[in-house]
Amino acid sequence: MSVFSLFINRHKSTLSTLYGYNLQGEIMKFVNYGFIMKDAAYTEAQKAELKTKDFITTVYCVGNNEVAAKAANEMADAGAQLIELCGAFKEDDINGVIKAVDGKTAIGYASMNDAQRDIFLMKLKG
Repeated sequence: MSVFSLFINRHKSTLSTLYGYNLQGEIMKFVNYGFIMKDAAYTEAQKAELKTKDFITTVYCVGNNEVAAKAANEMADAGAQLIELCGAFKEDDINGVIKAVDGKTAIGYASMNDAQRDIFLMKLKG
């Protein structure tokens, strides 16, 4: 079981504690998070950083998978402990980003259940 899986399993009810556990059971602080949004409308990558004294969130908006992989590597090199990908990433896209970061950090992805997807599709229709 990965460090990320242990973290999620122990903190399903709240990630706001900002702590996780490594495989040896030692407490580790969660302080650096990344998110990548993908849409073809982003012809140039855009980056935003939100910082407090205890936490950094970096958000990239990218237009394609190649730029997403570069953004993920940059965030991993800057210490991101977890990078999540938006729902526009398909399984092959996600696996490409995972391969690109080569284990430097955990990669997750956003998803929604069928009921929420239906609401989203209704919103798209206007």
